[in-house]
Amino acid sequence: MDEVTLTGTHKGPLLLPDGEEAQATGRRVFLRSCEIITVQDGLVVGYQVYFDQLELLAQLGLYPPRAG
Repeated sequence: MDEVTLTGTHKGPLLLPDGEEAQATGRRVFLRSCEIITVQDGLVVGYQVYFDQLELLAQLGLYPPRAG
């Protein structure tokens, strides 16, 4: 298990939870996440990543959604 911080710039399309696609905003983001890696017999057999999707969308200016 790892706790990770990620930083980057939104430069390409992003698939949103509702299936829509958000175009690049050019905004910088900072996210905290947790990675869980399962190993059996020296091989990775599972990998999950958890992060706050609303935090990401808010940093990109996509949450709360605009009315209309």
